[in-house]
Amino acid sequence: MKWAARAAEDLRKEGKAAELADPMLQAFLKLKYTSQVGGITYKDLTAAMLVKPEKSWAGPLRSVLSNEIPKPKQGDLEVQKTINNQTFWQVTAARILGDLKDEESIEPLFEVVLDPTKGSVATTAIMALVKLGKPAMDRAVKLLKGEDEKLKTTSLAKMQKFTGAKEPPKDEPYVQMAAIVLGTMGRTESIPAMLEVMKAQKGGNKALIAQELAKIPATDDSKAAFKEVFEEQSLDSRMPPGGANSLLSLTEASSLFYDAGLVPWLLERGEKQKGSGEDLKTFQANLTVTAMKLMKADQVESVKAAVEKYGTKIEKDSFKQAEELVKACGDRTDCYLEKVEKSENQDKKNQFIGIKAAYMIGILGDEKARDGLVERLDAIENAAVRYVVANTIDRLTPKGSTEIADKLQKIIDKNAQSPDKQKAQADAPLQSVAYRIRARAGG
Repeated sequence: MKWAARAAEDLRKEGKAAELADPMLQAFLKLKYTSQVGGITYKDLTAAMLVKPEKSWAGPLRSVLSNEIPKPKQGDLEVQKTINNQTFWQVTAARILGDLKDEESIEPLFEVVLDPTKGSVATTAIMALVKLGKPAMDRAVKLLKGEDEKLKTTSLAKMQKFTGAKEPPKDEPYVQMAAIVLGTMGRTESIPAMLEVMKAQKGGNKALIAQELAKIPATDDSKAAFKEVFEEQSLDSRMPPGGANSLLSLTEASSLFYDAGLVPWLLERGEKQKGSGEDLKTFQANLTVTAMKLMKADQVESVKAAVEKYGTKIEKDSFKQAEELVKACGDRTDCYLEKVEKSENQDKKNQFIGIKAAYMIGILGDEKARDGLVERLDAIENAAVRYVVANTIDRLTPKGSTEIADKLQKIIDKNAQSPDKQKAQADAPLQSVAYRIRARAGG
């Protein structure tokens, strides 16, 4: 089957073997990931199915998403096999349904995202929703507002079953997941609804929506609302779904606005934040890192004072690199483009120079600078730098671009064939950006 799948992939790339569509689907539906054949075949069969997937597959693949995935039981190998097999089938199904842009799949994909037993499938399901564009965004907005009774009821029932609680949860888990979907989509049309719901929420849900809001190309209103929520957080505030520290998460998220105008406010928060001890020190040190990422040359001295006051050796060493960079390049985007691809800045010891350069391109740049980043991607090998570069390309493409998405996909596909697995893994953020900007361009 392995070699048959490879042959089918080659034929389908040439526009041939339409008659193999149904046999491929049937083979997929029967192939167990945990079997001996499945273990050596699943990658090849998946690759073949992803070449020009058939619309006729949509119905059966939607049915695959409806299958339950059991909770793991320690020592129960059969349950684990079931989990692994279902995860394989459902991840592949979600990916193909997204590629097909099958709007009937929007509801089944949301049901996956809302099911806590399907966490291993959720990321792929969310990316499929991103590919589905505005219709999926509209459904997410409806769910965020609590107006989608079917999905709302599904969410509460699945969470209650998962926890074994006597009553449905009171923290509106559907709001949380809808916010994550909207943040991942990164569509500016969703901002008004997110601001409306965020204002009405409290505690962790409010902080989570603010975090997701930062992933969307900013407006003055979204930045102002983010700052308001940030200032409400205490050192021990937590946000769902994983219980992350809200203040630290929002400190990191604020860099996604690519706005040097936030630097004075961030430094002020370092002074005014209530609390003491190690928690306060950790927050203040993290805050200086975000300030370093965003600072322009005329803000160096104020950030330097904060780093000297709050920073550890790590922050102080990073500041020195950032200071030298902004003093050398000033407001010249071309200079930062040169620095971000420089080979020595791909080394871990110099990676903050590359990271800072990528932020400055996002702060100062335009579509021309974005195109320059895309052209330099092959030279940007450091995963941390590449991650920021991906976000910068996204931020400089607020209305989407099929042309840029095609260029990114070509790079991603080339690296996927590389024997260097780390190269392909470093492209995961770039793949998300390619999906986002393609969907924005296509409505």
